[in-house]
Amino acid sequence: MIDRYAALIKIEDEYGVDAVPVPATDAILTDEPKISVLGRTLKRASSKLTMGNIPGLNIGEGLKLTFNSEVKGSGTAGTPPRHGALHRACNMTESIVAVTSVTYKPNSAAGNVDAAESVTIYFYYGGLLFKLLGARGNMTVNLTAKEYGKFGWEFTGIYGGPVDSSIPVCTFDTAVPPRFINAAFTFDSYAAVINALSLDLGNKVAARIDANAPTGIVEYAVMDRAPKGKIDPEIAALATKDFFEHWVNSTESALTAALTGSAGNITTITAPKCQQDNAPTLNKRENVLTHDLTLTLNPNAGDDELVIAYT
Repeated sequence: MIDRYAALIKIEDEYGVDAVPVPATDAILTDEPKISVLGRTLKRASSKLTMGNIPGLNIGEGLKLTFNSEVKGSGTAGTPPRHGALHRACNMTESIVAVTSVTYKPNSAAGNVDAAESVTIYFYYGGLLFKLLGARGNMTVNLTAKEYGKFGWEFTGIYGGPVDSSIPVCTFDTAVPPRFINAAFTFDSYAAVINALSLDLGNKVAARIDANAPTGIVEYAVMDRAPKGKIDPEIAALATKDFFEHWVNSTESALTAALTGSAGNITTITAPKCQQDNAPTLNKRENVLTHDLTLTLNPNAGDDELVIAYT
């Protein structure tokens, strides 16, 4: 089979019921995804009269898909980007202001009981089609100066074996991702000189077991989250910015960064209560001294540790 792939993604109206994404409106531009079958073999105890094995029982429980996509807006202010469905299936609430903005904040829904959202993912690989139903997952954001940003996605869905299927002709959105420059980055109101920013929503996805379900798993749900991040600011005089004092005092500070394109393609990322969870380490970048700071992202008013707005 030829090494080609495509991913189609659509929000489900009902958990685990195929939303039937279509290539004209639901195709997401990604790097090469990786798919893993989540399964196990049940070993059987037996009284044997001879050496050797007896047949085990192989069980497929789920599918896990990991991939990256571009950090960008839809190109039209107030219109959700196609990957907005992925934000929503990572337990993020979508808020739309017509002709102005689309904003995503984390929520604390946990599975069908709390009406958390899920997606159907069609993953075409070569001549095979894998379907992930009831998929929920986690999101990371990785930004490097001068480059376009990348979202990292990891989704787990109910197991469904592959079928033969050719890759359809897909129509992708045309917005071009802006680079991480002129980012107006600040941490604790300080315009730190950084090369990289990484953030992790920290969702904990777990299976809900049900003997009545065909695979023994009724759903995959986001059961908790622990957002975190990392930055690499240049070392300044302590009188200018003392990250050691910031750590010793357990200070919580706001972080903000933007990837700025034309209207409809501006992405602003904010985290209102970041706390250093390690003493600043010493490093260097191009012979300039730097810190490596790891951050814990805490809520401010609740369900707002990491906010992504497209304007």
